[in-house]
Amino acid sequence: MLSRPAIKRLMEAGLIEVEPEPVNIGPNSIDLRMGASLKRYDRGGFIPYTDEAGKVHRAIDPTDPPALVDLPPQRMFNRKTNRWAEGWLLTPGDFYIGTTLEKTTCKGVVPHLDGRSTCGRLGIEAHKTAGVGDNGFSGFWTLEIQAAEPIFLRPGDRLFQVYFTPCWSTAFAEILIRQDARSLNQEALQSLLYGELALLETEDLYAQDGRGHYSADNAARAAAPLD
Repeated sequence: MLSRPAIKRLMEAGLIEVEPEPVNIGPNSIDLRMGASLKRYDRGGFIPYTDEAGKVHRAIDPTDPPALVDLPPQRMFNRKTNRWAEGWLLTPGDFYIGTTLEKTTCKGVVPHLDGRSTCGRLGIEAHKTAGVGDNGFSGFWTLEIQAAEPIFLRPGDRLFQVYFTPCWSTAFAEILIRQDARSLNQEALQSLLYGELALLETEDLYAQDGRGHYSADNAARAAAPLD
């Protein structure tokens, strides 16, 4: 995992980009905020299934998932602060798809999305399974959100974080298999492994063939049909 100095150095080198500028870079991660889009699957697109007892169930068909419908932010009055706020009231048991406010781009590192500790303590699940990007990731993060308690979220809430692991190049593999690498002391080996950007894979990038699925805009998208 990259440290804060390493993250900043790779940002200076253009291998990690965040737009707009990060509001906070932590010891091992960059904080991300809730975007302005939140959606939910259209329940009218659920498929009716009938079980052997004749009871009808409505469910998502993974081979033909329903469309997403927008949940526009609504004004809610906070009776404690006596102020109006704009956001979304999330209810337990419902599933939401949103996006981050920030767009991230990575080369030579693999990005990982997770909730900040605050997110977890509030009972918010930031993602179900899609928390790992690819070397070459460029886009807005899709948030697969569920809440354990009723919670009011606002656009711009700083709830998420992205951290990075190096994506080693063949130069790294050569170091591992070279016999003379074993003779290096730990300090020299660490300097060799982490001191050169050439040891990061920056050529074989995801979506360089134009077939990537990452979104260049911040619109949340439904699941693709399961093949």
